[in-house]
Amino acid sequence: LREATHVAVFIPDSRGVELLVKDGVEWNVTHIFNLFHHSFDSTLAFLFSEPGHKEPGQTAYCPVERDINNVRYFEFRMRRYNFNTETGAFQPAEVYMKGTAADLLALKDGLTSAMVRDREAAIGANVVTMENPSLVRTLLKEFSRIFYVYQNFMAWSWFNYSYWHMGIVNTLVYITGGVTVSVVNWKNAKRLQQLCRVEGTVEVLRDGRFVTLDQAHLVPGDVINIQAGVAYCDMLVLTGEAVVDESSLTGESMPVAKVSVDPTNPHEFDPVHHHKHNMIYAGTIVINQDPEATTWRPPTNTALVMKTGSYTMKGEMLREMFYGKPKKFQFD
Repeated sequence: LREATHVAVFIPDSRGVELLVKDGVEWNVTHIFNLFHHSFDSTLAFLFSEPGHKEPGQTAYCPVERDINNVRYFEFRMRRYNFNTETGAFQPAEVYMKGTAADLLALKDGLTSAMVRDREAAIGANVVTMENPSLVRTLLKEFSRIFYVYQNFMAWSWFNYSYWHMGIVNTLVYITGGVTVSVVNWKNAKRLQQLCRVEGTVEVLRDGRFVTLDQAHLVPGDVINIQAGVAYCDMLVLTGEAVVDESSLTGESMPVAKVSVDPTNPHEFDPVHHHKHNMIYAGTIVINQDPEATTWRPPTNTALVMKTGSYTMKGEMLREMFYGKPKKFQFD
């Protein structure tokens, strides 16, 4: 891997049905079908898959690149993997912010330029990268499905038996349907790509003073001024308070109040349970703005950047939408 130009990532396929209640006749029948699927897929994987893989799947080849800090990395499914010279392997690029409320409040003085350079080299920019949707690739993917292979076989059979008028009608119907589905999927992918693109500036505490920077330069550990508008990262409120519209993530129509973290809270940082009311997530909208934030007076509403890029709540949701395993529900 030290001299590799591409990295092969194996992606296993998921099949079968998983039921929550593991008893009864239905579960036994489902278990039998899952065993059949596993045996059948293992046989196909042995015959057609690459050596070393006993399960069905596909392999993606990701090019290895170098950033401005000469760090070798590759990107896969909206996530960056850096090469670790000590272990000789590529590892996910993430900076973990841990500790109690008192530990996190001790970081209120922000980062120095040297610390920022090290963290940018480790995790990259605060962006969620996504491949540009292609209508041609979408059409090829749609028409390569087994349904269209079957329709082609039917049309060729009708043409062979001089049933040409029905063959023409059937061909026009499934081609029109396939093109329509492809265009709709392509437009949906373009809309999702717009969700990944975020532009804006933010006031960041660097080297002891607030400066205005592009949001792409945020790194975990930065202290920023909470400004009205879209939040660019997952952040913990250190001082002051904010009113946030979280409808884009939770669907809740009413704004939610976010307060500063309690320094007496003894629990380790947990954005779901113990620090839920102190967190502002990327993609949500801050409604209020600090009236005292001016160029000559430090802002009173500040927050600590906890996660950036694809590791934010918004980034995790986008990855789940694009690459998550299919969910199967059982209704009574």
